[in-house]
Amino acid sequence: MILLQIAAGLIFILVLFTLLATAIQELIANYISLRGVMLMKTIQHILEPNLKGIRGEVYNSFIKSLSFKQLCRPSSSSAYGRFLDWLEEKTRYIFGYGGIGKAVDGPPSFISAENFAEVLKRLEWKPEYLESIPPGPLRDYLDNLGEQAEDKVQARLSDLKRWYDEVMNATTNWYRRQAQFILIFIGLALAASFNINLMEIGKTLSKDEILRTQLYSDMEKWMAERADTYFDENGQVRQGVLVTQNDKNIIVVDPNLKDDLKQSDAVQQLIGKKASFATVGDWLYNIANWLLTAIFISFGAPFWFDLLRKLVRVAKPV
Repeated sequence: MILLQIAAGLIFILVLFTLLATAIQELIANYISLRGVMLMKTIQHILEPNLKGIRGEVYNSFIKSLSFKQLCRPSSSSAYGRFLDWLEEKTRYIFGYGGIGKAVDGPPSFISAENFAEVLKRLEWKPEYLESIPPGPLRDYLDNLGEQAEDKVQARLSDLKRWYDEVMNATTNWYRRQAQFILIFIGLALAASFNINLMEIGKTLSKDEILRTQLYSDMEKWMAERADTYFDENGQVRQGVLVTQNDKNIIVVDPNLKDDLKQSDAVQQLIGKKASFATVGDWLYNIANWLLTAIFISFGAPFWFDLLRKLVRVAKPV
């Protein structure tokens, strides 16, 4: 029972801080339009797979078309709005997405297969443009755009839509990997800021029965009263619960999440202790523990929440 309480307590702390890290990651992704950036990188690769990230004439023609610009976020008219757009572009450079940000202002987070085909249809396709497209559904559709046989064009269009949807599914997985990469750095920042040393916390819980019992009790209360706020019946994080808009229409971390971190007195006692940096060994020890916490946080809140639910079920008497 002691080992189970220790494990549940550690996982409970990881759940709370992984939720916080995910909320911060959502803020960053929203602010730099990460989904839009990933989408534009994918479309660039679709149109110019042999250029290795260099913008060519086909992609430039696509993003400059009026039908595509209508899918993008409107430009800000106020000085404050233009400043935020400028700041967003500069922030993208910090995270390594500056090229896309400079080429497309306010990229859409999603373009349907129908809209993608419509933009292609309205472009002026030069012979050299078509020659740069490799064989496949996209090339077949473009080759048949000028034909009068409507059935043939529709068949090519259906093939293009199926292929495009498959590519977008792959892009979703790519986005998740990018988000997880950002999550590691956020987790490291949180681990260092709050000095989340899981090894020391585990040692403390093994020696302090009162604190261990209090933490387990706080965990049970949170599971009963607050867990459903963040997780659905499948254990996945609910959409739109980690970040919210304040009275100034600025997206911020949900205040309720920050309150959850404060409401457990046991958690407050276990984190935030001053770390020792007296020797090189102390530095290495602290950094190693923070990295370990960051890696654990990158596993995601659903992973730790599912594990916590299983531990709670084991602990309950039959």
